[in-house]
Amino acid sequence: YAVAAITEVYKNRDKIPKVEISRGAKLRLRHFQTGLQPIYK
Repeated sequence: YAVAAITEVYKNRDKIPKVEISRGAKLRLRHFQTGLQPIYK
């Protein structure tokens, strides 16, 4: 199941919006407390 899910994400990687860290970039456990902002082109 995990391999199939990762394969689908990889196939559709161009449809996933780009983001940047807007809050919590210097935190040690930032994956729990970070804020993300979309990058518009």
